[in-house]
Amino acid sequence: MDSLKYRAGADGTPVSLTKSLLRYNGDCWGSYWKYSDCLHAICRAHLLRELNGIEENHPEQTWVKEFKNLLLEMKKVKDKAVAQEKEAVSYYYLHKFDKRYDEIIQQAYEENPLPESTSFFI
Repeated sequence: MDSLKYRAGADGTPVSLTKSLLRYNGDCWGSYWKYSDCLHAICRAHLLRELNGIEENHPEQTWVKEFKNLLLEMKKVKDKAVAQEKEAVSYYYLHKFDKRYDEIIQQAYEENPLPESTSFFI
C-alpha cells in the first residue's frame, strides 16, 4: 500500500497518510492528540524521555523503572530478531511482554488510583 508522507505541526513531526487511515507517530504534545481520525503511537524515544521525567520528579512512582526496563528489553529482542532476519519475534516473547505490560499498568493504577468520582456534575 502506498503511503504519502508529509509534515504536520510547527515542529515538523512526521505524519503518514495511507488511503483513509492516518497514522501519527511522535511525541507527547497535547495538540497532536486532537487528531481524531487517526491511530496514535508514541515514539519509543519520546516515551522514554517522558518516563525519565516522571522518574526524576516523582521517585515514588515505582512502576516507571519497570516500564522503562520492559521497553528496553523489547527493543533488544526486536533488534536481535531483525539481525537474524526474522519477520517477527516469537510467541514466547509476545506473551511475556504482553503479560509484563499488563502487570506494570496495574501497578501504575494502584499507585495512582482514580478519584471516587470523575464527574463534574452531581
